[in-house]
Amino acid sequence: MNDLFATVYELWIYNQDYQDIFQTMYDGNDGLFSHYSLIGLLTLFVSLSAAIIFYFLIRYPYTKIWHWLLYAFGIGVFLVGGITYGYLQESLIEFTQDSEMSDITNRIILNYSVYNTVAFLLFFTGLSLVLKRVSKHQYHLPF
Repeated sequence: MNDLFATVYELWIYNQDYQDIFQTMYDGNDGLFSHYSLIGLLTLFVSLSAAIIFYFLIRYPYTKIWHWLLYAFGIGVFLVGGITYGYLQESLIEFTQDSEMSDITNRIILNYSVYNTVAFLLFFTGLSLVLKRVSKHQYHLPF
């Protein structure tokens, strides 16, 4: 699973000049999962949870498209992007404190946060199209 997530993330965000950062992301914290796997699974889990909450637990009057957009972007930016940024800031602290690597490391962390937010929005939209068919409350959202 580490290779799958590493391939997906490094497809968009990779620079050979900073191999140490990406190797740290791949190796993780000597646990079961790499940093790639943890942030990838977080995005998938939050997408599924957010879609289930919106389509099965939230009831009227939240039935407008702007409610759906506000909900999706709010969770995407603040929860997924924020948690990804905070987790990677802590995980890559050795690079963020290095004066030579600090700027590029912070840029990489920000790129991962934006990437995860976009991935969340895509997964949430896909799940929305599936779950709206079985929802009794939000069956007409998002489209």
